[in-house]
This record gives sequence, structure tokens and C-alpha cells, in this order.
Amino acid sequence: MGVTVETMGNQFVFDTRAASSRTHSEDRAEVFGYDDVLIVVVADGAGGVSGGAAASDALVGAVRARIGGQPFDPYDMRAWSAVLSRVDSDLARSAAGGETTAIVAVVGPAGVVGVSAGDSEAWIVGSRTDRLSEKQDRARIGTGQACPTPFHRRVIDGVLVIATDGLFRHARSDAIAASCATGDIADIAGRLVDLPRLRSGAYPDDVTVVVVRATPIPSAEQGQ
Repeated sequence: MGVTVETMGNQFVFDTRAASSRTHSEDRAEVFGYDDVLIVVVADGAGGVSGGAAASDALVGAVRARIGGQPFDPYDMRAWSAVLSRVDSDLARSAAGGETTAIVAVVGPAGVVGVSAGDSEAWIVGSRTDRLSEKQDRARIGTGQACPTPFHRRVIDGVLVIATDGLFRHARSDAIAASCATGDIADIAGRLVDLPRLRSGAYPDDVTVVVVRATPIPSAEQGQ
């Protein structure tokens, strides 16, 4: 059924799924609750580059630290861009290095705002598909050249899908849309993470998916 979080006027249901044919995936995803919002972070450590998993962990850790810091405005996209830029610089200067994609999305009463870099993606899938991260810069965090790109939608008209390229590169757009059309959030997440699976049962890449649906909470007057 997924995890349900109620905020002022809205109910958010989310689920996170991951799959890999490797022992240790370099993908990371976490969902944080803060006041009346959910904060979603997805990172895909670059395969073939040493330190990919450590880079993903560094990105998630920086987001966690920002949430715990003060003052904190979850809707401040400039602050989120600064977080990604700082991790980019730190990793580029580090001998251990490592590179990762990054998406931070804040979901709440004001819709969804976020920043992204690399080739992980965020879509709203409903009556149409809205590719929130379509114009993002492709340079990964850790290259020292990342340029976090903001996105903002006032309304989530459908299902919010945030995932690594293990989904978007290896599954057709129409199949992704069809997977989001029916069922509860757990059904949707399960179908999405299964799309890239090969006939052999293996996965061509690590895949991590976070799915969020927002629905208004009926008022007391409406319930009467």
C-alpha cells in the first residue's frame, strides 16, 4: 500500500523500490518528512567510475544535513542548488572522488519544486506526461561542472515518478505511462521497477524508483 503521510489539506502516499543484478547497487533514494512537505532525494552513482556509491551517499547525507539545519525553507530552490553545487565541488576536489546524478524534489501544498543534475529524471504522469527535469544539465555531481537546474509545478496532476536512468533508459515512455494508470501506489512502483527487467531476469542497470501521489483530504464539512 505504500507509506501515507497527511499534511495540511493533503494526503501523500509514496513508495520506493529498487532492483539490481549486482550485489551492491550505487543508486540511493530517501524520502524525508518535514512539516507539511515530503522531500525526495534520488542519486545514481556513476558506474565505471570509482566512488560512485560514496558519491551517492555524500549527496543524500548533504540533503539530510540541510533538512536538519537552521534556518531551513524547504521551498528555497537556490538553497537546494547550493547544496548540490557544494557536493559537486567537494567530490571533484576529493582524491576518492566519485560522481552521481541528483534529484531533490519537495512535494507539498505548493505543488512540487526541485533541482536536478545528471540523467536521473522526474516526471508527472497523468492525462499527459510532464517531464519536469527535461531541461536539466547532464553534467554529474562530482565532475566539478554540475549546473543544478530547477523545476516547479503548482499542481501534481497525476503520479510523481522520480527515478534513475535504469528506468528511463531501459523502458519505453508509453510503458511507464501505462504502469501509472491504475492501481495503488505500491502496484505502480512494483510495475515500474519491473519494466527494465530482461527476459533472463537480470537488470541492464541499477534501477531505483520513488512514486508519490497527492490527494486532497476531505474537509469535515465535506464528510458530513
